[in-house]
Amino acid sequence: MIHILWCKIDLTQDFFPYLKKIPKSLQNDILRYRRTEDQWSKLLGKLLLVYGMKSLGYKEIDLNEIEYTVHNRPYLDEKPDFNISHSGTYVVCAFSNTQAIGVDIEEIKNIDLKDFKHILSQKEWSNVINAHNSLQQFYSYWTGKESLLKADGRGITVELDKVNIQNTHGTFENKEWFLQEINFNPAYAAHIASTKEIEEIQITEIKINQLL
Repeated sequence: MIHILWCKIDLTQDFFPYLKKIPKSLQNDILRYRRTEDQWSKLLGKLLLVYGMKSLGYKEIDLNEIEYTVHNRPYLDEKPDFNISHSGTYVVCAFSNTQAIGVDIEEIKNIDLKDFKHILSQKEWSNVINAHNSLQQFYSYWTGKESLLKADGRGITVELDKVNIQNTHGTFENKEWFLQEINFNPAYAAHIASTKEIEEIQITEIKINQLL
């Protein structure tokens, strides 16, 4: 089972009561971001992580205990694997007790697709330009590749063209990963990637005031 929590940023909320929910050292990190939306995104990712771990039965989560791999992927020792992503006004956090996972969400924006042709294989590019909705197909590939690299642990240190996507599977360095698209808002594309076949996903909306 993979659990995915998602939350929508609400800029009408008072930011600081939420900020005080996390350790002081992490508060300072978040306040370094200039844009209010970026501060909220980073903060809600941390709060969803705590909320989700508690929901899975891990009551005492100290965010100061987050450790990082050599590729800067965060993890909590002896806790479920987790991964966080945010874009636009949405923040998502995924959890799994049984497998390595990666999640990626991207707001679908109007872009010149030719500028991103280099991140796609020849077959992927052909599928994009021949799709009924080329922009949506492109973002589907993008989030699939990003989620796979986040599950792998190397994330943005690897160019996206190194990953090949074939519907519900992706390959990177001769290793196969399992993918599943997440659909909860037509203005966004999102994927979950896993080392194991994805049999069941539970997607839950968390209202922002539940995180106080």
